[in-house]
Amino acid sequence: MKALWCCPMERTVNAHAVMSLLDVSIHAHHYKIMRINMAYKAVDDARNSACKIFWRNTTDDDDVLVMLDNDHKHPADILERLIQRVDAEHEVVGALAFRRSEPHDPCFYHVMEEGKDASVATSFDGSLVKCDIVGTGAIAIRRSAFRKLREAGHEWPWFRFTYKDGMEHDIRQSEDWSFGLLCKRVGIPHWCDTSLETPHLGEMTITAQSWINELQQGMLDPDAFEKKYDLLGMKLPRAEATQ
Repeated sequence: MKALWCCPMERTVNAHAVMSLLDVSIHAHHYKIMRINMAYKAVDDARNSACKIFWRNTTDDDDVLVMLDNDHKHPADILERLIQRVDAEHEVVGALAFRRSEPHDPCFYHVMEEGKDASVATSFDGSLVKCDIVGTGAIAIRRSAFRKLREAGHEWPWFRFTYKDGMEHDIRQSEDWSFGLLCKRVGIPHWCDTSLETPHLGEMTITAQSWINELQQGMLDPDAFEKKYDLLGMKLPRAEATQ
């Protein structure tokens, strides 16, 4: 098995992110996980470029591409842990991250109606959770997933921002959603390793505690809490957990 990793340079990197990426690089070198060098470019373009480079430089279904965003404080061993989770049954696995902006929900979802509503997990227990969409802050993709997409007639690029005509707000579907919906059509489930958290960095560090605080605040004003998700096209039933 061959593994490659990259860090799409989406935005300015802060000191915590730099230090975590240095630690990741040391571990990657030790485990002989090759890095794809990425210049600054739009994140969807960066992901598509990484996928193309990965595809051209690998041949085996077991080969794995890992993408780590540069606005997270990644655990030093995140590459090894994600790669170990990937197999023929679990072809796309993401680490646990939370939305940087409010309402700080966990970035893995079940799609209730394609391209429209999705359910948000309100709790999780450290297991591997099956979902339709998993955030790309830290994601591992088995080469077989790209092969299946191509065999189904879906060629590169696989990551796209999606805009809808006539929207009353400026919320758009990001590239992780387009990739997840594409995989769903082909029958490639996504998984979130809820034992592996990668804090999201911005004006403050967003972790599981941020989501817990949001849930507790939501109990005080359930109507306002639900409205946040209605605007995002999301509902709050719990996602399905599997061991």
